[in-house]
Amino acid sequence: MFTVPDRSAATLLPIISDSIRPGTTIMSNQWPAYNGIVGIPGAGFQHATVNHSLNFVDPNTGAHTQHIERSRRATKQHNKRHNGTHRTMLDSYMCEYMWRRRVTLRHQDVFDAILADIVVFWPPA
Repeated sequence: MFTVPDRSAATLLPIISDSIRPGTTIMSNQWPAYNGIVGIPGAGFQHATVNHSLNFVDPNTGAHTQHIERSRRATKQHNKRHNGTHRTMLDSYMCEYMWRRRVTLRHQDVFDAILADIVVFWPPA
């Protein structure tokens, strides 16, 4: 997840290029900024889209955005439980959500996980 100043192709395509493994099939809605995904040099991306005004899942390709939409919704709900989102803290909120999700999916103890991550980021001298 990334915070972005706008949803233009000039903003989104470099993030996609830098953050997604080459050769990946990317599924998206038909937002015009995503039209250049296949043309990103050297990435070899496949791009499957779904037209949300017709379907939630494309009947021909099976493309859908349900997983990312669920993650986005869960992030927003997490922030609302903390009495809203302070715009200057948005990156921090997303990092916390993704960290907690990783810890939960791995069935780790939160305290043990934070100690392990502190050692990774700030190794003892």
